[in-house]
Amino acid sequence: MSPELALSVMTVPDAPFEARVTAAAAAGFDGIGLRPGDRTRAHEAGLSDADLQAMLRQGGLDVVEIDVISGWGATGEPLASAQRHEQRVFELADALGGRHVTVVGDVEGPPDRVASTFAGLCDRAAEHGLAVGLEYLPWTTVPDLPSARRIVEDAGRPNGGVVIDSWHHFRGGDDLGLLEDVPAELVAAVQVDDAGPRQDDIPLEEETMERELPGDGTFDLSGFLAALRHVLVDTPLCVEVISPRLGRMPTTKAVAMAAAATRSVLATSR
Repeated sequence: MSPELALSVMTVPDAPFEARVTAAAAAGFDGIGLRPGDRTRAHEAGLSDADLQAMLRQGGLDVVEIDVISGWGATGEPLASAQRHEQRVFELADALGGRHVTVVGDVEGPPDRVASTFAGLCDRAAEHGLAVGLEYLPWTTVPDLPSARRIVEDAGRPNGGVVIDSWHHFRGGDDLGLLEDVPAELVAAVQVDDAGPRQDDIPLEEETMERELPGDGTFDLSGFLAALRHVLVDTPLCVEVISPRLGRMPTTKAVAMAAAATRSVLATSR
């Protein structure tokens, strides 16, 4: 299995644009993830969108994922804030491209309201060439793959899909059969990372920020990737290792380690 590899933004969240692109290209990634703030900081450093486009071309990289819209299913000021951020996401996509934007968070209201809200977001994203990937998180009202699938299927938009993250899978339902049964066309992206044993006495926020390189933790990533073999034919595999340890390393070293670890795990899932 040799899926398209993308470097998620949270693996090296503080890396400047040029350093991120250079490291990803050197490590053999096909694409990268970005946040609107990455473009803003590049502009503040004196770079234009034309400069950023040239760096991506030189590195042979696409912008695969844009991270992240939360609060999209809320009401009141949280929704207004999410919509302001949504516009920044669309501006980034218009300037530099993008395959999908990831959306997360609690969703309020009955199923028909949730589906119509997601459908509306998909319609707005489609005007900017973006798919929308709904990432399920175990501690939200979209806690698992069946919940995310239901919203996407009820919305019925061709650019709507789910994002399957190994951390959320194994910390949630942990059912490989659900992965085997998901239609490939319903998956916007797969994210891969690893972690040590679950420790209930550690705050969730801390645990989510202490991820391991693929193969360095306890997850059955070989089984995870094998179950998604049918998905990864045409769906990017995004390497998202949220780790302060990687963040303290030089960007090139951290990105190279993430790429090598992922390829090693992929080799065992064939």
